Amino acid sequence: MLFFCLSKDLNELRKQKKALEYLLSIDTNEKDRELHKQALEAIEKALKAN
Repeated sequence: MLFFCLSKDLNELRKQKKALEYLLSIDTNEKDRELHKQALEAIEKALKAN
């Protein structure tokens, strides 16, 4: 399990979410894909909490 340090700035979180969604669409390495998926889930939880 990884620990992600997330920004408290909602605009920054939205930008990171878009970037991760793009990376997931082009990832070919399964390990990278899993890390990006976990980070995206953490960001989505943070956005829902605010």
